[in-house]
Formats: sequence, C-alpha cells, structure tokens
Amino acid sequence: MAAGRGAELLRPPTSSGRATFLELFFDLAFVVALTRVSQRFATLSDDTGWALVTGFGRTLLLFLALWLVWSHTAWITSRYEPEQPIIQAVVVGTMFAGLIMAVTLPRAMEERALPFTAAYLMVMVVRPVVIAAALRGHPRRLVPIRLAVWASASAPLWLAGALGPDRLRLPLWAAALAVDYLAWALGWPLPWLGVSKVGRWRIEGTHLADRYQQMFLIALGESILVIGVVFSGADYSAERAAAFAVAFVTSALLWRIYFYRAGLLLTQAFGRAGMPGRLGAVLERTHLLIVLSVLVTAVGYELVIDHPTRVIAAIDRLASASAVAVLDTEIASAAVLATWFRPRSRCAGPPRHASESRSPDVSRPIGEAGPSSGCPRLRSASSSATRASTPATTLSPAIGVQRANAGVNSSRATKPIMGGRETRPKISYSSRIRATRKSIGPPTTNSSQLGRGCPNAG
Repeated sequence: MAAGRGAELLRPPTSSGRATFLELFFDLAFVVALTRVSQRFATLSDDTGWALVTGFGRTLLLFLALWLVWSHTAWITSRYEPEQPIIQAVVVGTMFAGLIMAVTLPRAMEERALPFTAAYLMVMVVRPVVIAAALRGHPRRLVPIRLAVWASASAPLWLAGALGPDRLRLPLWAAALAVDYLAWALGWPLPWLGVSKVGRWRIEGTHLADRYQQMFLIALGESILVIGVVFSGADYSAERAAAFAVAFVTSALLWRIYFYRAGLLLTQAFGRAGMPGRLGAVLERTHLLIVLSVLVTAVGYELVIDHPTRVIAAIDRLASASAVAVLDTEIASAAVLATWFRPRSRCAGPPRHASESRSPDVSRPIGEAGPSSGCPRLRSASSSATRASTPATTLSPAIGVQRANAGVNSSRATKPIMGGRETRPKISYSSRIRATRKSIGPPTTNSSQLGRGCPNAG
C-alpha cells in the first residue's frame, strides 16, 4: 500500500516529454545566475598571472555548484511527475535557493559565502530527504537517501569554507564540490545499499533532452543580453557597430550549429537508446562544457564591443572562446551519432563475417556492402581493386595486341635486373585508358551522385 502511494510520484509512460511551465518558471532563476557568472568572468579581463588563475578558478567553482543544482532538478522532473503537488513544491523551493545563490554569487567568495552555502546545502541535503519521505515505501526512495547521505558528508567542508578564513575557502569548497561530483559519477555508493548508477535510471529521455536544449538556449540568450546591454551603454562608432554585428552573427551560428546538428538528434537518439540514463549522463557532462563555453564567449563579446581599438587581443579571445563552443557542440553531435543514433545504410562497409563473402549477394543482409553494392564509392573501389589484382594481359585484348606490335621479348621482360626488380613492357598511358574503358564498358554512376559519396553513408 505504501509503495502504491509512492508510485503516484513517478512519471507515467503516457506523460508528455515536453517541459512544463513550472520548469520554464524555474529556469528564470538560472537566467539571473548565468548572467552573474558571465559578469564575474568579465571582471577578470584586466587580471594577469596568478590573479587570473585564482579568479577563474573561483568563478568556475561557483558555476559548477549552480550546474549541479540545475542538473539534479532536471533529472528529478524527468523521473517524477511534475504535476504532483509535492514535486511542484520541491521545484519551487529549489528555484528560491537558486535565486539566493544567484544574488550572492558576485560576492560569494567573500562576505556572502554563508548564504550561498546555506542555499546550496538546502538543495543538496534537504530536498532528497523530502522526496524520500514522499515516496514512502517505494523501492525508489533509496536513491534520494543515497543523495542525502553523500551531501551530508560534503556539508562540513562547505560550512568550514564559508565560516573559515578567506584563504581556505577556495580549497575547502573545491574539495567539497569534488566529493559531490565524484558521488554523482560513482552512483552514490553506500555499504548497506550498494550503488545506483545514473546510467541505469528510468527516465523520460525526451524530456531530459528538451531540458538541456533549453539550458543551451538560456546560455545563448544571456550572450544576446550582453550584446544588447554593452552596445547600448557605449558610445556609438563604426568600430563598435561592426563588433556588435560580429557578436550577433557568432551567436546565430552557435545556435545553428547546435540545433541543426547535435540538438536536433537528441530526441531521436533517446528514442532509440536502450539505456537512456546512460545517454543522459553523457549529455550532462557535454552540455556543461557547452554552456560554459557560451558564457566565456559572451565575455569575448563584451571585450570586443567595449574596446574595439584593442581589436587584435579582443578578437583572439573571442575566436578562442567561440572555437571551444563549436568544438564542444561537434563533440556532442559525434557522440550522439556514433554511440546512440545509427541509422541503417546500404553502404555500411565490408561483411562482418568471413562466410558472408562467399555467399551470393541475395543473401547478404541489408546494410552490408558487397562487390555489387549500389554505392558508387564502394563500387568504384571494388572495380579498382579488381583491375589492380588482374594481370595486365587479361584486361583487354588491345593490350596484348599492343605488346605484340611492340615486339617485346617475353624472356627479356621477366629477366631480373638491379636488386631483383623486373622490367615490364612499356605501354602508353592513353592505350591503358582506352583498353580499360573498352573492357569495363560505359559508366553506370548517376550524374546526380558525381562529386559526392553514397547518399546513405554517414
């Protein structure tokens, strides 16, 4: 009976994969948070040396804490029904904690360290306890119990960093955050409960893909906000107008690359994945890099628009940040395509078993390419290999006739000279081409396929 009451919180198979208005409302707090992170990165533009390294490390640590809060919430709403009142209360409470973290983030490493830590621990420790109590006797309650235990283990490090001296805050918080991320990677192992790997969780994969797409869009929106705010507050000039246009085009290209490469395939990949939780774990790590890269790119926008006269240094930073974002997006696309989304192709390659090479083409499985494959690339490669392995005298009678006319002595042609190499009869290149064309016949490749590979490959 208790397990039945707890099962009401789980997502039913018929639930919609789209994000709810509650989750979109929740994301508004992280719009503010990402803006604060970008502003902290922007303050490092004049730092050099060790000051730049420590400043970047502090901001990165705060961003990773925010990312962990948002990612856990996305997984919760992918596993539990967002329309249930208890889940709605959990999401709204997490939103309030995220907003506290956002407003304290500019000075979170200084005098506002305690409220930042309190908000973070409220999410990481109190929230799983509430969910475990709501699940009652359901077997899935063991997962939030694991989360609460591991978060309680790292809580002393967070509190010691917040209450201790400023010089120890960064190493203590870095150790605490490392514990939280290590627990996520290991599956929160406990001696009496075992391990709960994220890759084995039952989730609504379409919903999780939708959430990460929305987070990427939020990061892009933050970059557009930076472009508009910085350009509107600066004196107008031709250089700043050009920088403004370049920054906008860069954001548009990032949007295009993501949503028409990796992001477009996420839903289909989750639909075909046997273990959507495993794909979701990869998605979480990949999008962490993507979102961080977009935020750093937004800092490049501000540098370019604010200081157009320092165009070389600013463009270098902008190009580096943009390259990282594009590269991470391509990695996400390649990982999804290579691991999870494998459409069948008539040009898949050579047979996987040796016995298939001896069987006729009619028995060859779909997707296995043979010597008579419809792929022009494979067909031409096969015919080239056949011509290379066939003696020259058997390709065409024209070659034999030409050899006879040349009066080549066969015994002389096979006589070894200079290091064991053999002399061969000299035949003109044009004669070879004419003989090859005559023996092979007219080409059968469709003109629409010239200059391209097989349309089904890749």
